[in-house]
Amino acid sequence: MPGTRVTAVSVDDPAETQTVVITDDYNLICDGGCYVAGIQAYPMAGTHVITVKNVGRAAKETPDGT
Repeated sequence: MPGTRVTAVSVDDPAETQTVVITDDYNLICDGGCYVAGIQAYPMAGTHVITVKNVGRAAKETPDGT
């Protein structure tokens, strides 16, 4: 069964890596201030609703940080 190989490489230390193979699943990567605030699972439908917060927050802030 084919899958998707995902490799994460540290920006600070390129020798630090982690690789996983995902088969019939998903992978969500949050960076910076973004984080998963909630997950709702609907097993009968086979779906999830994932709430990610702080997306694009830095781009929306004014120079004084508000």
